[in-house]
Amino acid sequence: MNKNTKSSYKNRYKTAKYSRNIAKNEKEKALPSALPQIFTLLLFLTIAAASFAALRDKPEFLPEDNTPSYSSFQNPTIEISESNPVLRQGKITEITENISSSNAILINLKTGRVICEKNSDTVSYPASLTKIMSAIIAIENIPDPDNTRITVSKEIVERLTVENSSMAGFAGGETVSATDLLYGCLLSSGGEATSALAEYVAGSEEAFVTKMNTKAYELDCKDTNFTNVTGLHNLKHTSTVKDIATIFKYALENETFRNIITSANYYTAPTDQHPFGITLTSTVYSAFSSAGIDMNNIKGGKTGYTPEARQCLATYYVSGTDSYILVTFGAGNGTNSTYDNAKDAATIYKSYIKE
Repeated sequence: MNKNTKSSYKNRYKTAKYSRNIAKNEKEKALPSALPQIFTLLLFLTIAAASFAALRDKPEFLPEDNTPSYSSFQNPTIEISESNPVLRQGKITEITENISSSNAILINLKTGRVICEKNSDTVSYPASLTKIMSAIIAIENIPDPDNTRITVSKEIVERLTVENSSMAGFAGGETVSATDLLYGCLLSSGGEATSALAEYVAGSEEAFVTKMNTKAYELDCKDTNFTNVTGLHNLKHTSTVKDIATIFKYALENETFRNIITSANYYTAPTDQHPFGITLTSTVYSAFSSAGIDMNNIKGGKTGYTPEARQCLATYYVSGTDSYILVTFGAGNGTNSTYDNAKDAATIYKSYIKE
């Protein structure tokens, strides 16, 4: 190799080394300026991971589906006052008795105190206990129910018959008093009675559902979302026994509601379709009678059932100067013929209330 060639290689080596040094210096200068972006990215990934974990572990376990619902009418976001909660927490006894119900809560109405509970905050399906809210909303919006005439449309009867709703027995096209419909809603759990009231009050079921959800939020029932007025199954139609107890307590403060819910039977006025009227019998009284259980101090209440929700029950109990409500979800084996909801109520009242 000649002298010129050696010199050429040496110059190229120096040039390459100089270029590498420049690149290294530029990289070291750029690194501090990139640190904020790197830190922001790491923070974003950490927050995303935490959010995913929270959603995965969220207790509202119910899945989504494509069941038609009034999803656009779900609970609105409004300011809630927590200065005067409906229920007061104390030392709560976990229900250890052998009951079929998956969820339960017993409350002293005089003190507002929760006496005992079982999965009271677990979100599930309320079935026809929904009609407690439907009825109280209707009562608050119909000032003179005895003299208010409402026609049960044929469309309502046909639709609910297809949907296998429980019915009070009103005929399509029959015009009756709002009072008759309220008894049909609460005693016989009549879907057609409930829907007719809803359409009269709000013009449509959708608009009435909005009123129900607004009232639920006003009562601080944050785990409740109604999609219909009857309680027919819908994955988005959910509540907890604690929320239903809050709604039931609120409704019982209304004299009209209390008089209806504590009735064993009611006879509607004669109409062209029913010349002798309709005899409406409380489903609560029927459940306890079928189970062979004496109601004793249980004054009335509301039953609920769908195969998915199983047997549900809300009862009103009076003992001396004290009164109580008990709400249960998820009793039985998926049928409506075992009356486990009535059996559970009798067990809980006997175990946790001293006569």
